[in-house]
Amino acid sequence: MRTRALIALPVLAACFSATPVRADATAGSIQIGGFVDLYAAYNRNRPADHINFLPGANTLGSRAGELAVDFAAVEIQRDPAPVGFHLIVGAGDELTVLHPGESAASRDTFRNVYQASLSYLVPVGRGLRIEAGIYPSHIGFESALARDTWSYTGSWAANFSPYYQTGVKAAYAWSDRWSAELHVVNGWQLIRDDNGGKSVGTRVAWTSPRASVAVNGWVGPELPGDDRHLRTLIDLVATVKAGDRLDLALESYAGRQELPAATAQRWTALDLYARYRLDRTWAAALRLERFDDPDAGISGAPQRLHGVTVTLEARPHPAAILRLEARYDRSTMPVFSAADPGIRRRDQLLFIAGSIFTF
Repeated sequence: MRTRALIALPVLAACFSATPVRADATAGSIQIGGFVDLYAAYNRNRPADHINFLPGANTLGSRAGELAVDFAAVEIQRDPAPVGFHLIVGAGDELTVLHPGESAASRDTFRNVYQASLSYLVPVGRGLRIEAGIYPSHIGFESALARDTWSYTGSWAANFSPYYQTGVKAAYAWSDRWSAELHVVNGWQLIRDDNGGKSVGTRVAWTSPRASVAVNGWVGPELPGDDRHLRTLIDLVATVKAGDRLDLALESYAGRQELPAATAQRWTALDLYARYRLDRTWAAALRLERFDDPDAGISGAPQRLHGVTVTLEARPHPAAILRLEARYDRSTMPVFSAADPGIRRRDQLLFIAGSIFTF
């Protein structure tokens, strides 16, 4: 896998040194761009393994005590007219963390891929959009890409639900406010399936100029080699434009995993968000979160996690996003790395400086 990353880096460097070419964002045009996401993180625990979060969790700011590249990517896309595509490939810490559930062969093959999908706009009514391939999950409020989020690091809710999925989806808006999606995918953040079943996702959303509500669902067999026992999740995301400068958001979900021993594991998440624009350049964001996993169903330990994240953001140029972030996490179990490799701590305090440059 390391060899593939080393091969990818000079390709990316050549792309970044070339003059950016971006076609006008009109239907049928090809848009070429990309971004470089750099960060430095200080962890008060001074972890010996340099890992800030739980194994396989948090694609953003995952390494402590380092100057690091989270994600350097090339992005090529074409809106469906009627055929389109979307490709994001790159290298960095994010892609090392992003594929924890994949087999070793799948991680090696798709290590540098974030998205690779084709789309087709069926001329039915207002337009039925079909998309197939590897594409971002319909679950959740946050994205795995820092450029598309209010905070630099991701919430526990985001990291314990899929960031991407592989399959096919149909999306249709039957009015200016109501839309729906249906997904048939290989599995829970999987490119290659690990059993013989398929998972189904749904989304129903209502949107207005000042508010939106989406209800997202998931059901499917997610245990390796097991087509019978189902994982289910129901996810609610709501946003409100509370003023000209203030935006609020909420995400809450409940998950359940059936087990062969006629039992089940359950987990829940609740996140509250606020973002205030100070002026055209500066903004501040707050995230409060609680994640309950009493049965160790998804996080790897029977625990309750609380988190507070404060982010200061500057956009001095349309192509630059700069963020300073302070984050405190606390668990009911000792799950965080410490300076002594033999010790785990119940809490951690992070300070992160992130910079995202787009072209």
